[in-house]
Amino acid sequence: MYVEDYVSNLSRTKISMSIPMWDLHLLNIRTSKAESVGILRVHHSIGDGVSLMSLFMSCSRKVSDPDALPTLPASKKQKPCSSSGGFLQRFIRLFSVLLIYWNTFVDAVMFLITILFLDDTKTPLKGPSGVGSTPRRIVHRIVSLDDVKLVKNAMNATINDVMVGVTQAALSRYLNRKYGKNKKGGGGAAGNSNLPKNIRLRATSFVNLRPYLGNEVRTTISLPLLRSFPCFLFLPWLLKKER
Repeated sequence: MYVEDYVSNLSRTKISMSIPMWDLHLLNIRTSKAESVGILRVHHSIGDGVSLMSLFMSCSRKVSDPDALPTLPASKKQKPCSSSGGFLQRFIRLFSVLLIYWNTFVDAVMFLITILFLDDTKTPLKGPSGVGSTPRRIVHRIVSLDDVKLVKNAMNATINDVMVGVTQAALSRYLNRKYGKNKKGGGGAAGNSNLPKNIRLRATSFVNLRPYLGNEVRTTISLPLLRSFPCFLFLPWLLKKER
């Protein structure tokens, strides 16, 4: 709790412009996962999150081999199909291109409709006007990557799919518990569904469109750091109580 309170109080202060716009806080506090805690705060003008993560990776070494640079798994690129395909292959290519254009058009229309007309349902997750200026609190949980990969392989999905599903299930359980407490007489049972019907809740997921550098981490990164190409996805959040 002390680390979370420290980070929350730190987020209320601004980085001084008269000194280099970064600071490092070392907390000699033993946690269940580490002997001490380090908090590095960097101004966004120095670099974006993806570039800074690459920089930090280049400063680390493998636990199995202290002299070796860390490596990241690279996705296998599919070999391009031969251009000598028949009519069916050309039709599939044309249909795929048209499908991309159609999905892009539909997403753009839905995005405009959402901004102009549709509003999220009022839930305990939706704060009042001006909530952005209230004190922030950061709560973290460490999840085993091996467990995530186990679910990923069993469901034939991706790590992002698993993490989005876990977040969606956690929010569903949280809202189900909150609505249960608000019911008369102390709320419904924990195993029952207390969620109202047709909850509309959207989330944004930020991604970086910059091409991946490969499985070798660079040893030197010059400033300005590698430029990112951020975009965001507008995701409908499906909340329901699973039996």
